[in-house]
Amino acid sequence: LRVVVQINFVAFDGSSYDVRVVEFVRACSDVEFYGCNILASTTATVSASAAVYKAPSSGNLNNVRFIKNFVEGGYYGFYMYAGTGTSSFGRNIVVDSNMIINSYYYNSYFYYTIFESYSHNTILSRTSNNTTTWYGMYSYYCSYRIADGNKIRQRNTAITTPHGILANYSSYSNYVLDTSTFINNEVVLIHSTGTSYGMSVTYST
Repeated sequence: LRVVVQINFVAFDGSSYDVRVVEFVRACSDVEFYGCNILASTTATVSASAAVYKAPSSGNLNNVRFIKNFVEGGYYGFYMYAGTGTSSFGRNIVVDSNMIINSYYYNSYFYYTIFESYSHNTILSRTSNNTTTWYGMYSYYCSYRIADGNKIRQRNTAITTPHGILANYSSYSNYVLDTSTFINNEVVLIHSTGTSYGMSVTYST
């Protein structure tokens, strides 16, 4: 019998500091965050600030789920190395129906992750305290069994190089990643003076 740790309707408030609000410090399995408020600083401009954080070399995440949470602020909303490299992926990760808003540079930043689902999330840039570059969904060596119905929106013209979805090495066969499916996603970029894109998928075979 699989034991699942459920963390439901808890508020984690680090909004007054440049800190990692929720951090996985080692390998972790069978955890669900549901209906939580995870609040990082909405004025942070340093990479020490993240709403949800998992370091590159601290083991794998498996069967970890974030569902219907409010995730706000930080240099990163999610900074997640679910796996530790191209021979060791985090698997069965779900990020579904969350509000991920007001991050400085990356609302969502993932490496070495097999997503069971990354769907129905609302991903919004800041409206102030911006830098000129912003990523809604950023991933390397990740596959998405389904990425459906995400809404990604740039909300400030001070962001001059916005990026909606970056999925590099998605489903890359050299690393035996699963097939990725992106459907029904909406990307709205309102202003750009640099090299921007709604979606960029490279090295996918």
